[in-house]
Amino acid sequence: DSAIDKAFNFDRKKVIEALEIKPKDKILEIGVGTGLNLPHYPQNCTVYGIDFSKSMLERAREKKAKAKIKLLKADARSLEFQNSFFDKAIMTYTLRVSPQPKNSFLKQHEC
Repeated sequence: DSAIDKAFNFDRKKVIEALEIKPKDKILEIGVGTGLNLPHYPQNCTVYGIDFSKSMLERAREKKAKAKIKLLKADARSLEFQNSFFDKAIMTYTLRVSPQPKNSFLKQHEC
């Protein structure tokens, strides 16, 4: 994480800021990975971070103290949330490793 975090930390922070998160917003982060984005979320929102890798989620749990964060093992192509459950959704550095990137992107749009 450290080399990647240092290289892209500024970008991660700017992307989160661009979401213009409001108090009590529910945010879906698809492909939360090791949780490099997690420190950048404001405390007044709830983040649902999903990833299909158990080992990535274990590493992400170490970074989740700041915001209200729920980490779930899930596949972005088959999420079980109601449509429009989330106020915002984010997916960074994920499409390149997704077996079906189009489906992942479309599912993000539904939520």
